[in-house]
Amino acid sequence: MGTTSRVKADHLYWLGRYIMRTYMELDAALVLRDQMLDGIEADYEGFCRKLSLENIYADARDWEERFFFDVSDPASIASCLSRAYDNAIVCREMITTVAMSYIQMALNAMEEAKKGVSPGIAFQWVIDDLLAFRGCVEERMQSEYGLDLLKTGFTVERLNLNLRLGHSAHRYLVTVKRLERYTSRAEILCDPVQLAFLKDTLTLAAEAKEQGHTGSYDDSRNALIAACDQLVPVV
Repeated sequence: MGTTSRVKADHLYWLGRYIMRTYMELDAALVLRDQMLDGIEADYEGFCRKLSLENIYADARDWEERFFFDVSDPASIASCLSRAYDNAIVCREMITTVAMSYIQMALNAMEEAKKGVSPGIAFQWVIDDLLAFRGCVEERMQSEYGLDLLKTGFTVERLNLNLRLGHSAHRYLVTVKRLERYTSRAEILCDPVQLAFLKDTLTLAAEAKEQGHTGSYDDSRNALIAACDQLVPVV
């Protein structure tokens, strides 16, 4: 762990997870929002089920308002971004003030989106700022160990949400290989049983898809998500 305290290591890991969660959930939720703008009924209930979120929303319009902007809703995008900022404050010296400024700009953009003048543009600013943050830490962070912790958080969250949102098995395999690389360099021990289950099941699913079989891992999806949740112990 070098000079990085266990507390900061934990904050770096969760910073990575909350940044990726904000980015991916916003990207997915905007698809539903676009459907609503086009007059198409948006399946926000199915969206909640995929993410294992309690459906506390009265209707699609209530979901749109609260899931995007309600900081008091722990599942909301605004809440995830706020928690990313809280973790970033603790790690400011490691991630650099410049990188942290992108999170602040993303928060500002969310406030602009909430005002409703040009929310589509403001949401794009949020996405751009989160991508800029990831590029900035890659360029500016001096601690390779700290960067690998951050990337471990990014990658665990990406894997988890890819599984929940039903993306291709091939994409999962690439993510698992990246995760192995980052955790190895940061000396984080992945659960070997869960890792083997993920790799074997996803490899079979990818091979089945190449042979033209669709939905090849649907029956294993919940088990894969559970394995992902248990893959990396608390840092």
